[in-house]
Amino acid sequence: MAGSKRRLSAGERERQILETAKRVLASSNYRAATTARIAAEAGVTEPVIYRHFASKKELFLGVLDDIAAFMFDYWKRAAEGLEDPVEMIRAVGRSHFHFVRHHQEEAKILFQATSEVDDPDIRARLKEHFGNFARFMQGLLEEGKRRGSIRDDLDCYVAAWELLALGITSTFFSLVGFEELLEEDRGLRALEDFIAMAGMREGSREEGGDE
Repeated sequence: MAGSKRRLSAGERERQILETAKRVLASSNYRAATTARIAAEAGVTEPVIYRHFASKKELFLGVLDDIAAFMFDYWKRAAEGLEDPVEMIRAVGRSHFHFVRHHQEEAKILFQATSEVDDPDIRARLKEHFGNFARFMQGLLEEGKRRGSIRDDLDCYVAAWELLALGITSTFFSLVGFEELLEEDRGLRALEDFIAMAGMREGSREEGGDE
């Protein structure tokens, strides 16, 4: 029939529900958002949502999974084509500052989710995602050790969480309006300060050799 709308595939419908849920959650919060409102804004009925997600919590967990995957991909694409792990860390840091400034809905939902940690399922999912983020950074740090661009006695596990803490702090600054702290020169300076305090050298280059 001319002018009729194409029926969405199951994958397309799920994507539509997730994107709508993000908008609703970012404009309110997990407890205030309802599946009725999400359904209305998506142009579907609530039973359609429940065909894809068993409950509001399952939908929220799906949103968290989607945001985490998007942010992880953002980081990985920033590091593509780079060889030196320290330069990869710089690129990931720069991409995260960009992420929190230009993807505030996703940043806000991920940050808001920490207020729901009394729910064991939400807490477990956040632990999983933040653990993955930290392991990614730890992998870069350990590769730096193998290549000689990061000092041998650095505790890569602790350093990875310190880097992640810098990213979490930048997200907070963005959400509460301290945009001046996310300007590239300031944000990257904070990252460089961390690199210096962690005892890293710039790539394989050493300034002045051993003292």
